[in-house]
Amino acid sequence: MSSASEINALHNQAMDAADRAFHAGMHGDYTTAETLFQEAFRVERQAIMLLTERLVAISLAGNPPAPLSNKLRNLLEEAD
Repeated sequence: MSSASEINALHNQAMDAADRAFHAGMHGDYTTAETLFQEAFRVERQAIMLLTERLVAISLAGNPPAPLSNKLRNLLEEAD
């Protein structure tokens, strides 16, 4: 399971890329801005996936009713 610090580090990396993309766009470097925004999206998506996995694992550890367990497991499968 991913640690909160790993997830936060990814989020911070994504925010840094988004900030650099914004500044590149403001200076007319649209190619760099696009590349950096794509990087920001990719990294933030990775952070979200890790957070989702973490939350589902915590939820399943609480021994939820079978229908909810099934939905949580399906959510993990869809996330992959």
